[in-house]
Amino acid sequence: VVVLIDRYLADDEAARLYRGAMLGVYPFREVETSASVVRAVANGVRVLAPRIGGVPDIAARVGPEWLSMYDGALTPDVLRGAIAWASGPKPPSPPNLVGRTEGTEGVVSFAQGIAARRRGDADTTPAG
Repeated sequence: VVVLIDRYLADDEAARLYRGAMLGVYPFREVETSASVVRAVANGVRVLAPRIGGVPDIAARVGPEWLSMYDGALTPDVLRGAIAWASGPKPPSPPNLVGRTEGTEGVVSFAQGIAARRRGDADTTPAG
């Protein structure tokens, strides 16, 4: 089952969706960083996202078992590969993002820390 949601989700609604999700797909064309990606991983959902903007920085924090990246367009082959990857054995628990992902404010804080680090701001590296 594929569910497309193109609107803001409150934490409780998002948590219900994450519990049933095998894979979160974020086909960004442009992105500096993404609280949505961080939020999905923090809730135990593997993610597929393009290797652009701050996504590689998030991947470095959460690891390849949680975030798979692709280059170029999101093709059926890329999606099939991600579904096969996400169908495999799941790590026992999401990465420890040191409380930065509790609720919407924590997720946004973590994502903003990554964005600030990409800009070169001092003392803004997210914990984790």
